[in-house]
Amino acid sequence: MKTQTKQFLIVPAVITVFLFLHGICDNACAQQDTEKPIAFAKKLDIAISNPLDMNRPAEPVILALDDVLKKAPDFNRAFYRVKHPAGLFEPLDIPSQTAVLPGNPGREGIVFLVDLGPRERKTVELWYNPSGSDTTGYPARTQSFARWYWIENNVAWENEVIAYRSYGGIVDFFAKTYPHLRLHDIPQASYHHEQFWGLDPYLVGAKPGLGGLVMINGAVSDTLYDARENSPLTFVHNATGKGTVCTMATVAVRHNNVKKCEAYYVLYAGRHENDVTLVVSSGSGELPDNVFIAPGMEKIDGGRFIKDEKSGYFLTYGMPVGEYGTIGTAFIWNPADARGIAETGDGYFLKLKPDSRGIARYRSVAVWYRNSASQPSSFAALEEYVRGLARSYNNPVVVSVR
Repeated sequence: MKTQTKQFLIVPAVITVFLFLHGICDNACAQQDTEKPIAFAKKLDIAISNPLDMNRPAEPVILALDDVLKKAPDFNRAFYRVKHPAGLFEPLDIPSQTAVLPGNPGREGIVFLVDLGPRERKTVELWYNPSGSDTTGYPARTQSFARWYWIENNVAWENEVIAYRSYGGIVDFFAKTYPHLRLHDIPQASYHHEQFWGLDPYLVGAKPGLGGLVMINGAVSDTLYDARENSPLTFVHNATGKGTVCTMATVAVRHNNVKKCEAYYVLYAGRHENDVTLVVSSGSGELPDNVFIAPGMEKIDGGRFIKDEKSGYFLTYGMPVGEYGTIGTAFIWNPADARGIAETGDGYFLKLKPDSRGIARYRSVAVWYRNSASQPSSFAALEEYVRGLARSYNNPVVVSVR
């Protein structure tokens, strides 16, 4: 009798649990039945060509939305994916984001990265739905801050392999010991000593760092970097925040309340270099012929300087502080835009001629060899790397919508 009673008491509990779970399943299944799977109604082919006989890993591709809308007026930027073509397996997404193109106010582009072999022609697909919305939710691989750290006049930007900041118009960089995002969580301590995450190996002081600007107007030169509290310069910072593919930081410089120049720094995921766009203010109308803008790169104490103006680059490298290891920095530009290199006590300055809209462009890059690792016996690899950046900068990929 006891055994039967025990079994009799258990059975209703089992039935109750079963009915409860069955009810949950019915509700969930009913809810799923009302949902619609993601389906894309339309597709465009995007052709990408590498004009060079060299590999271009993680090459940035900017697909102007204007070009997409010419082919597909119903394109919906709120519901799209960039994908590899279907093969033997599921065509995976190529993470992408939309961004405003620097120097082209109001023009947006779809930005993504692709690997290209020598002379390779590759086709990717742009899938979209004309209506509705569906955010991608790709993980962030870049980020930027208009007001960074406890010093509010800093603007900072980074990806998983490098970080940069600008204060008083002086550009600094942070090296990393492993791939990750760090700017949101740097301890308020001395970052000039290597920690688990990395360090700041670049001692800039009052020098231009990696991009402090000088504006040349005829016989008059205005230095547009100065971190002193009583400086006649003021700086307005902006940042685009987190990005799957890229992030952008902006430094607008005023001298005695007169707008002089805006510098846009774009950093792509997994890459060390900044694509920099400078917009020089002319006051009114077209920029006079005698106006130039010159980004500066500070000298490395005891370092070497190498230039190739025909190819469009110069670089410097050395070990200014033994504890920090070896650093290298470089500028890359289009030779048609340059008007020579000036050397001062502060550094080397690249003289650029802005176009009629006041726009000039170049690339800046920093690299680090940590002191606890073997130091390079030769910097031929660094120069080859910079030379490759110059070749790719001056021979952009060809993108077309089909």
